Amino acid sequence: MRIKKVLHLLLGLSMIAGILYCAWRVILFFVKIMQQINTSVAAAIIGAMATITAGIVAVIITQRQTKLREIAEAHREKKVEIYDKFLTIIIRILKSTNENIKAEPISEEELILLLVDFKREILLWGSPQVIKAQLHYESVAGNTRMMFHAVDQLYRAIREDIGLSNKGLQPLDLFKLFLKDPHEVEEFFERERQLGR
Repeated sequence: MRIKKVLHLLLGLSMIAGILYCAWRVILFFVKIMQQINTSVAAAIIGAMATITAGIVAVIITQRQTKLREIAEAHREKKVEIYDKFLTIIIRILKSTNENIKAEPISEEELILLLVDFKREILLWGSPQVIKAQLHYESVAGNTRMMFHAVDQLYRAIREDIGLSNKGLQPLDLFKLFLKDPHEVEEFFERERQLGR
């Protein structure tokens, strides 16, 4: 089996060497021809070859960009689905804590299962920023002040991952979006500041 691999490697290397040798010979051939013909004709040939080469390179780059866009769009749909499920969990928790809405509270076991499922999905589909934001949130979950910012950062990373801009959003705007009174956050920070925390 090892001999077969070595033979394949040698065959591949010899083919590459052969292709490079042929390319070198073709270049030398064209250089000799260019030296023998009229300068204006040579310039026209070089210009035509440069145009053809640029056209081929442009087509290859365009096809690659189109393929990458198609892949990104296919991934975007899956990411939107994952993040929508995550936000549905958050909204369910918020509804269950709101006394004005009759909603069945989410059990701790169900919440753990849903969050483990979310982590599995972001492992496969989430951007590095989303994964880092989730890890940061978990690391500061006991600290309320830092947790507000961590949640906001997670929401921002999610939005960026699906191609949305966060330009113009102030810190904690996304966190405040789910609060009954967005000014509660400032009041909380003011109380913390007065307590010297």
